[in-house]
Amino acid sequence: MTNADRRRVLGALLAWGVTSGAAAAAADCAPGCAVFAEAVGTHDAMQAVARSGTRLLAVGSKGRVSVSEDGGRSWGSEAIDGRPPLIDVSACPDGRFFLLDFRRGLWARDGDGGWERRPIDPGVEGVAPGAGPPRSLALRCDPAGRLWAVGEDSSILRSDDDGRTWRATYADHSDRLLTALGFVDAERVLVVGEFGSVLVSDDGGATWRDGPRLPEDLYPHALHVGDDGRAWCVANTGLIHRLDVDAEAWVREPAGTSRALFGVARVGASLVAVGAGAAAVARSVEAGSDPAWRPFALIEGRRAARDWRGVVALDEGAWIAVGEAGLAVVPGLEASRPDEDPVVGDLDPDAAR
Repeated sequence: MTNADRRRVLGALLAWGVTSGAAAAAADCAPGCAVFAEAVGTHDAMQAVARSGTRLLAVGSKGRVSVSEDGGRSWGSEAIDGRPPLIDVSACPDGRFFLLDFRRGLWARDGDGGWERRPIDPGVEGVAPGAGPPRSLALRCDPAGRLWAVGEDSSILRSDDDGRTWRATYADHSDRLLTALGFVDAERVLVVGEFGSVLVSDDGGATWRDGPRLPEDLYPHALHVGDDGRAWCVANTGLIHRLDVDAEAWVREPAGTSRALFGVARVGASLVAVGAGAAAVARSVEAGSDPAWRPFALIEGRRAARDWRGVVALDEGAWIAVGEAGLAVVPGLEASRPDEDPVVGDLDPDAAR
């Protein structure tokens, strides 16, 4: 694909929406190939992105919120007063979005269309004087519209009133970090964290049990849980592990990269994970498909050596990636090369670090 061809494809995507997809998971993508993205909206560093219908929100560490009302074709930007360090965003089934900051705060839309901060303070007993409540690292809204936050002190918090009050469904006050969570349905919750930690609830957080452990040296960055109950965890040094329904152990899948992976999402019939230094990998999730992930470099313009933090699917096999370079639309997973090599020269995600 030439640069001119790529511009025509991306231009059509941005002007009219996606009309074709490529869910082949870059099956023919040999080491060194690239998939190209088109920058949209802000160029501020972004941490996470979420979608509800045609509406998307992406958040950045300096209080920046980017909003698209038309499926990612156009974007507006706003800044929250005080520039809070936003680290996560989640969409609820009713279309509302909630934001998480690193200072123990949840942000929700107020009646005037602005953003209102609601402290995340569950009043957990046993917290050291002056230490404050545990800091949350990840936020998700479950299929029943309840908010969940996980983080320091092995804390798993839930709010049933849009973040106005919180209660701890689990906290052992250890120094373990819980870093990601997902839902099979409104009752079945899966939480992962450092030191191989896996916690499972089958009753909406009323009780918890230890799940199949991950490797001790794995630091999970993101988790995808499918409707069929299968889960994928992406982590440091390109580690990817899969947990099948009712399985007693996680299975490591060949990731094809040694770079850290920070985000993972279902895109059509594929899973896509993105990470450090332009690294990205994809695999098909169709029945009987090869469990190996295919590595490629995710290039925005000519800036290859960028970290990508999050990913969310659009329609027809397209997706949005967010990271250091801001926001980028990817029309599909078809491997392609530019007419000239990017500035970094080598597109291999496992090249010199």
